[in-house]
Amino acid sequence: MTTQTTRTIDSVVPPGVLAGWRLRLQCSSPPELYSAWLLESLGADVTTADGVTLDREAVVRALATTESVSTLGRLELTTANGGTYEVDFVNREMPFVKDVSDEAAWAWGGLAELTGDEDGPALAPDAPLSGQLAGVHAVLAILAARTGDIQSMQITIDAADVVASLIEVFGLAIVIRGEVRSRSGDWGGMVGWGLYDCADGRVAVAFRDSDQIRRAGRELGIPEIEDGPFEDFLWGGLTNADLLQALFLATFAARSVSEVVAALRRARVAVSPVQQMQDLLESEHLLARNTFEVLGDLRVPRFPARLPRGEVVRPFQGAAGAAGPRTLPLAGVRVVDISSVWAGPMAVRLLLDLGATVKKVERQEAKVGSFSTGEEWDRGYYSILCDRGKDPYVADLSEEEARDALLSLLADADILIENFALGSLGRLGLGEDELLSVNPKLTIVSMPAMGTFGPDAEAVGYGATIEQSAGIGALYSDEQGRPHRSGTNFSDPVAGLYAAIGGLLGVLAGGGQTVEVSQQEAALSMVLRPLIRHQMGKHPPRAQEATQRDGVWTFPLDDGATAVPCRTIDQVVGTPDAPGSACMRWVRHPNGVDFPLIALPWSGAFAEASPLAPAQMPRDVRDAAWH
Repeated sequence: MTTQTTRTIDSVVPPGVLAGWRLRLQCSSPPELYSAWLLESLGADVTTADGVTLDREAVVRALATTESVSTLGRLELTTANGGTYEVDFVNREMPFVKDVSDEAAWAWGGLAELTGDEDGPALAPDAPLSGQLAGVHAVLAILAARTGDIQSMQITIDAADVVASLIEVFGLAIVIRGEVRSRSGDWGGMVGWGLYDCADGRVAVAFRDSDQIRRAGRELGIPEIEDGPFEDFLWGGLTNADLLQALFLATFAARSVSEVVAALRRARVAVSPVQQMQDLLESEHLLARNTFEVLGDLRVPRFPARLPRGEVVRPFQGAAGAAGPRTLPLAGVRVVDISSVWAGPMAVRLLLDLGATVKKVERQEAKVGSFSTGEEWDRGYYSILCDRGKDPYVADLSEEEARDALLSLLADADILIENFALGSLGRLGLGEDELLSVNPKLTIVSMPAMGTFGPDAEAVGYGATIEQSAGIGALYSDEQGRPHRSGTNFSDPVAGLYAAIGGLLGVLAGGGQTVEVSQQEAALSMVLRPLIRHQMGKHPPRAQEATQRDGVWTFPLDDGATAVPCRTIDQVVGTPDAPGSACMRWVRHPNGVDFPLIALPWSGAFAEASPLAPAQMPRDVRDAAWH
């Protein structure tokens, strides 16, 4: 049995994916500029509306210095063969507002409630997150069309829909369970999922189950934790929450950040120091990974997907021989999903929505990290949201027969997406060498928390720790400059978007390799603007608060005359008969309950052609086969 291959990946993306393509920006708004930064990495040439050519440094400086935070704009791409791709960033959801700032989209899209506290919804005005994420969606659509050899494409991306799509699991759980969740106190009602003060700084932690609690108690020298009544601890919830929280608070406060991080990493617990902008630039891990490219006097994050080789670029020819124009661009692409929880399953869901056929393989009756509980129609919120439409199977990959069944699926697959802890697949006899010996054209997308190499590569990570390791918490700093939680774990959906993109890049590069998507570096791409502004001597961002007017939380726009209501999660999700946002779709599941699902937050071309089928209960992997 071999170990999983780990190598330093210095090349970032296949430079010829968009070689000869020309990108024209309309008004150089954040979504346009962020798209340009990504597309330029893939070989596209970028010009402004008046024909001025922008190199990479000019693009990032424009994003950092533009006074306009409008999420509107337009991309016009001309392909090397003369085809045309058009992406419009629009305001469709808020007809009462002429222009849409990032803050307005954040408020109307519903995330202000998740990122707020008791004093009101919070927004991050100096980092155009909704505009940047709209840009990532644009790149996903462009690469999907490129993979499917589609010569003409037009889609429309609404800023508020992009924000609403980020509600994901936490927001839907609020609606379904009737809970209230906020940033208040950094706990959000979950013990061991938040930020803790140490003697010399702050750490983010994310405990998974009671076994991790016990191990942490031993490593930190706290017998009350190791021997305490915490057997029911799971994902931050338990009966004796106050006692455990008090032990954590006292223990962390008496130790340094380095002591806590070392102890919890020995216990295989997700933990990260809380990072400010300068911390990122000086990070030993990021520097060892060559994360930043130097543009003039700036250090800028690289494209957050890495391929060891990218010299081969060709139209897709899948196992089914599908090629040429089609209704959905990824028709014929076969994907095997062995990921769990959120980021990986979401990546595969995006590929499925674009036409891919998906086989989902998860652990047999595992209640942590997978969602087949064994009860008759009981799938859990993560699975309901992210495993919809997939053909699901269960497997115990420690058994040879189950591994053989998985390898049989992979022999005719195009993409495998996994987010196991580093080295796990190799220890099961499913390392890169074994997988590529079965299918030399397979693209393996690996999504470890901190990447496959570097000083912190062995570290476990979940959303609450990964977003702090990437500086996202600094966007929500208080008056003293201390970072807080975002209120929702941004790193998961952002990493999911980039993993979907990484899978397509691997296919376009001819397969036969592992595409690495570090979840930390995917999240790092979201602080591009504040990171560049920090290097330019600008003040760090601070979340602004909405104000209450006649019982409604609103966010005032720059002109002072218009205020955008901060919609609640209930309002954004809506009801089966009246979804609140265009990206929300309701589906009745086999247990007879209607659940809200999230569709692609764009329209036009192939964006609306994929039906949303509910998640199903899985069968044994030995019954799995492509049809």
